[in-house]
Amino acid sequence: MKRSWTSSTSGTSGSFTLGFSAFASSSTSASAPPPGPPRLAAEIEALVAIFRATGGASAWRKHDGWSSAAAPHSPSSSSATAWFGVTVAPTSGRITTLSLSNNGLTGRLSELVPHLRVLIALSSLRLSGNSLRGFLPAELACIEAMPALSVLDVSQNLLVGTTPRQFAERSRAFEWRDCTANRLSIFYRATEEVHAAEREEEAEVAVNASGSGGAGGGGGGAASTTAAAEIVVVVGDMETSEHVDAAAAAAAGHALGSVHLTEGVLSRSDCERVVALAEEHARGRGGWRSDRHTMYRTMDIDVRDVPPMLELLNARLRSRIMPVMAAMFGVRPTDLMLEDLFVAKYSVPTPTLTPTPTPCASAAGPPGGGEGQAATKKRKLQSSSGSTASSAASSTRHQAALKAHRDDSELSFVLLLNDAADFAGGGTEFLDWSPPFVAAPTMKGCMVSFCGLQRHGGRAITSGTRYILAGFVRVFDEGRVTRKEGNRIFPREAEEEEE
Repeated sequence: MKRSWTSSTSGTSGSFTLGFSAFASSSTSASAPPPGPPRLAAEIEALVAIFRATGGASAWRKHDGWSSAAAPHSPSSSSATAWFGVTVAPTSGRITTLSLSNNGLTGRLSELVPHLRVLIALSSLRLSGNSLRGFLPAELACIEAMPALSVLDVSQNLLVGTTPRQFAERSRAFEWRDCTANRLSIFYRATEEVHAAEREEEAEVAVNASGSGGAGGGGGGAASTTAAAEIVVVVGDMETSEHVDAAAAAAAGHALGSVHLTEGVLSRSDCERVVALAEEHARGRGGWRSDRHTMYRTMDIDVRDVPPMLELLNARLRSRIMPVMAAMFGVRPTDLMLEDLFVAKYSVPTPTLTPTPTPCASAAGPPGGGEGQAATKKRKLQSSSGSTASSAASSTRHQAALKAHRDDSELSFVLLLNDAADFAGGGTEFLDWSPPFVAAPTMKGCMVSFCGLQRHGGRAITSGTRYILAGFVRVFDEGRVTRKEGNRIFPREAEEEEE
């Protein structure tokens, strides 16, 4: 299925200007003097901690001032004015800039955050071209944690995982932000590097929990994270998946020749939250979009455009959706990459009664006379040919169905987000089977997963509103075996090739 969208990335953003007022000191007096030695000493200690956490003299290319201050039994420095890459405010003595790009820094970026937070006047942090690893810390985009930070450059490092939603929410507060040339992704992907970073974070949480002498919130978080990171098959706490096997001999028992229904992939509260966020976003942006998928249009909201929704669903991609997909189709989670994720809305307009025209109005005719009937006919299934109805709706705000098509992804999924009592009809119709059939879950949170290379479409709803979460998943296994097998099981017809 051919698609087009405007890709939002976690890369460079600029052309923004933000003026910061003077930062208040610990005193409530407007004419308070600059911070005293304790505050400056704390900032010097923070710099020393950053130096040691990132490899120190053995890793840094330039470290004038840093190495002498970090040396054992060295006298305490009163200022970092002469330190490499450090800019100090002339009046307050506070550190305002760290420019340490291409300087050999190593270690985990998240380990620097507690020390960076001490530098409350830090407005520019440039760490590009180093070997900093791990996840991109959300604190770097939080005003509460880094109140003055307006320039951030962590490009060309070894950062992995997804970009925290705080970066999208604070994008206009940055005069410059660059996170490019890392291994960051918008959607969660279970790479080996991500798993390594997760294990490091879990180990740190465990150490902190043991050091605090209790298994409180930190210990509980570590246990939960470990389970989510290491789990491969998570259907143990869900309903057993049902399989509808293809009758075609070509399927020969291959997992791609099955359509899988798995209940409980999302909780009811998750589903309700996603729908609420989608509708809220649509109200603030002039309605649901219908221009992202050029060939087979859907009324939808791109998950990437709604940071709170993206954050929620990335967590579920990690702990539930992707592990289920891997288990159902016999591939490794590390071979899967989510290409697109969106909330689609199927609805029909509320019928209105057209009054019988009076003689004096007959010349103009009834408003909208036969147009409603024509639109209703378009929404009916063409049962004789087995194809689904046209996706054309009776107005630009409604879409009842989606015509038959093939996705360009090896795997796809459709997850029901509202109760079946909210609508009539609907479901995903599969047309390469004999006979064709419709998978129509009735419980919200149930996921239909299948090979996207087969012909399928959205069966028309006849009343109400149906919300689904749809995703396209690429499989990058060795030799692209899944792709080849999908093309073998579901070959394109000659007339499709001509299109």
